[in-house]
Amino acid sequence: MKIFLTGSTGFIGSHLLTKLQSLGYTVVTDMRFLHTQKYDCVIHLASKNNIKNEFDTELIESNIILTKEIFKVPSRIIYASSCVAKYPLNPYAYSKLYAEHLGAIHGNAIGLRFHNVYGPLGTWQGGREKSPAAICRKIAIASNNGKIEVWGDGKQGRSYCF
Repeated sequence: MKIFLTGSTGFIGSHLLTKLQSLGYTVVTDMRFLHTQKYDCVIHLASKNNIKNEFDTELIESNIILTKEIFKVPSRIIYASSCVAKYPLNPYAYSKLYAEHLGAIHGNAIGLRFHNVYGPLGTWQGGREKSPAAICRKIAIASNNGKIEVWGDGKQGRSYCF
């Protein structure tokens, strides 16, 4: 099976690339080959989030222009959306909602609404202090009877996906 994968250097994509290759799949990650070969499946995980809440060049190129190119490929497509697409309040959320609209038009696509994905402490997963990687640090501290910081009033809930 031949798969085209975007986002292979990101947290989810890098782990998926390793797993697919270990299972014997041929995985292509070079954008130059997106439209030059036939693929059994395209997995689109590349994405850019802008914490400044602006439509900047990187967000537009990754989340809108690249996504539009991906949906031109005549094969099954699995793409990363986000839980924020349900109630879009910022440019990132609107770009994910755009992907969902393209997926609905494509007809052979599945969108995955990821929500706060994290992995074991020490694995690459962003770098912001309040990123899901912070959850791993807090679990480690709490496991050793340490005190952890709780943001807000402590009544809010948050879901994480390991």
